[in-house]
Amino acid sequence: MEYILENVPAYQEAEKKLNAKAEQWTNTLDTAEKKINQLKTNLFHEKILLTDELILEREQEIKIKEL
Repeated sequence: MEYILENVPAYQEAEKKLNAKAEQWTNTLDTAEKKINQLKTNLFHEKILLTDELILEREQEIKIKEL
């Protein structure tokens, strides 16, 4: 079965496309995760300067982006 699938050009092309799409999604998720982590870090460092209202607002923004 594997031999047949490895030698079918349409299967190989579909597999390449699927792998490329999966890599693209992984990169997108990694980028989003980095942005969220940066927001958390910024909030941690700025917390002392912010009002309670601004802290809550930023925490909500982070929660929304995590979804």
